[in-house]
Amino acid sequence: SEKISKLDWSSRGAARLKSQRSLLKDQNNAAKRAGIYSDKNHWSVIMKAHGSVWPKVLPFCLFNTLVTFVIWWLKNRYDFDMSIHLLGHKFMTMLVTFLLTGRLKNVYNRFMTATTHLGDLYRSCRELVQ
Repeated sequence: SEKISKLDWSSRGAARLKSQRSLLKDQNNAAKRAGIYSDKNHWSVIMKAHGSVWPKVLPFCLFNTLVTFVIWWLKNRYDFDMSIHLLGHKFMTMLVTFLLTGRLKNVYNRFMTATTHLGDLYRSCRELVQ
């Protein structure tokens, strides 16, 4: 009986210690998520937000901006047009429209299937109650 009580006490202590550690971990994560920022420096807020993708995406944005500027500069300065013909945009619009329509049809079919199953569920519940 004495050994059981010691084991029981030690398991309670271990559980209490584990819950305290998880509480500290949660508090630390909450502090990281909350963040400390200055309203005078918006750039630091954007870059330090929890789960922000800006540090990973910003180089691609800057590269695209640079390429766009070079194309514009070449066209205005040297009359060298590197832009894409509008026919390509029309083709891509038709392709995206076709793919989007097919995807929306699939989503609508899933919605209607779920609605049918939900109606069957309600009907079954009513039958169980009666």
